[in-house]
Amino acid sequence: MKSRNTQQGFTLVEFAVVVLCIGIVSASVLKAQEMIRQARVKATIAQVQSYQKAYNVFQDTYRFLPGDIPAAQAVLPNCIAANSCFNGDGDKRVGNPAPTGSEYPHALSWSPINPSISTEHAQFWRHLALAGLIDGVETSGDEIGFGYSIPASNYKGGFFARWAGNAGTSEDLAYGNLLVLRGNVGGSFGWDYLSVSPYEAVQIDRLMDDGVAFSGSVRAISGGHNTGCGHENLGINDENGYAQSLTAIRCELHFMLDR
Repeated sequence: MKSRNTQQGFTLVEFAVVVLCIGIVSASVLKAQEMIRQARVKATIAQVQSYQKAYNVFQDTYRFLPGDIPAAQAVLPNCIAANSCFNGDGDKRVGNPAPTGSEYPHALSWSPINPSISTEHAQFWRHLALAGLIDGVETSGDEIGFGYSIPASNYKGGFFARWAGNAGTSEDLAYGNLLVLRGNVGGSFGWDYLSVSPYEAVQIDRLMDDGVAFSGSVRAISGGHNTGCGHENLGINDENGYAQSLTAIRCELHFMLDR
């Protein structure tokens, strides 16, 4: 008797079913990724808006800026040196204009930020927390870190508070007292410390401001201005300064608190 070969290949129907299943799974993965991105956009906007509100309430209550208030230890609950809570200098700027000898005399929005607990940059968050206006940061101790002295974000890194000058020739940069969404807890700006994709950055900008990277109260920058966020029509950026379809991390966002 001849043996029969019982092995059979996929029929066209079976192959179509497999392709359909792969397509459904792929679409589900893409949909899930998009839902995560949209959730982060909404959560970040809510987070920034809560800080903006806290900043304004603090000023209305104490007549000075958080971090900068010169009588913090006299008026804020539990603001004592033992809790690493210190007074500011009252110059209406969060942090120093620029480090001594800096090549950036205007302390541009993307230049380094000193996160040490004794600086106004860190005291900004401690004062808001001790005033009961924000959560998510410690109210004592000198540990430096996202989620400790600096609020963590839904993206890479967290929010620094700083003052930046208007250099006159850099209208694309944020200025005044502002929040900087940066990925480096040490406060330095650089390729490895960007935090947001252009795809999400432009959505945040549109919902909060004008959707343009180099104008308004929400601004974006990347290394060299031309890899996803910054000047218009440079590299892969469109006329509004965003490479809107790019989902890789290429941007740092700056939110102006006052102008």
